[in-house]
Amino acid sequence: MLLTLITHTRSGAKSLRVGRASQGLFVLLGLGLLTLSGFTGYTLALKWHPNGAISESTVVNWQNELSAQREALEHAREASKNQITSLATRVARLQAQLTRLEAMGERVTELIGLDGKEFDFGVAPALGGPESSYSQAPNTSPLEFISQMDAMSAQLETRGRQLAVLESLLLDKHMGTEKLISGRPVETGYISSYFGYRTDPFHGGAAWHNGVDFSAPAGSDVIATAAGVVTFAGNMAGYGNLVVVSHGDGLQTRYGHNSKMVVKVGDLVRKGQVIAKVGSTGRSTSPHVHYEVVRDGLFLNPAKFLANK
Repeated sequence: MLLTLITHTRSGAKSLRVGRASQGLFVLLGLGLLTLSGFTGYTLALKWHPNGAISESTVVNWQNELSAQREALEHAREASKNQITSLATRVARLQAQLTRLEAMGERVTELIGLDGKEFDFGVAPALGGPESSYSQAPNTSPLEFISQMDAMSAQLETRGRQLAVLESLLLDKHMGTEKLISGRPVETGYISSYFGYRTDPFHGGAAWHNGVDFSAPAGSDVIATAAGVVTFAGNMAGYGNLVVVSHGDGLQTRYGHNSKMVVKVGDLVRKGQVIAKVGSTGRSTSPHVHYEVVRDGLFLNPAKFLANK
């Protein structure tokens, strides 16, 4: 092999003949230089980019994808939370409907005359039987489950209306002989204030009195003067602890200033049943029962009902 060397000296170009052994040496020297340059470039790449062959744009893309996945996970978590809240609301509504149906069922059971132990609305019905070979575990999607709950809620609402109508019919029939208001709301005591105008016990001026006051010992029994349903049992301004019993046809009796109430809203009471205890709550000077008779919002004089039989 002939090599020509060109110099900037006056002698000009010079030629050098290289043998076969020298040619092999030059080839090895060239390969070594290439290897050294490649290793040096790789080392610099590791130094400048610790992740080696992963570029900065790739890392940025991965970070963006991770952020997007986190955001999607947060949306999924929020959606699940909303679904759970919706299901909890539906379950609470069903529980309220079942409670109302149980109360109606107990009243209807009492009106019909069934033994409470024979048909108890507060106890789940007994179920059982051998397992069928065709039985399968439920496989319902969340949407189907919610749809079934809505259908059950509508069915309970319908059954509640039907039971309310039945209760009303039975109540009218049952109270036919007991709904006439008569007698006194206390077993002991005397009338301390009548219906109509009177001298107000607090400011001394003339004032209208909507009922009749029966003075009686504190803690003695307050009794219903007719059968009906308790529609209010709580504290009311002026009345103190008040019990209101509805008797149908817009007719009510009210018993005020009680120290304790024995019944609650929704209870069916019979004529002569104890519903409260005499007290002096509200606008009262001493223990007594403030007794009112109301029809369609108009106050009637209770005196004409006291002697009825």
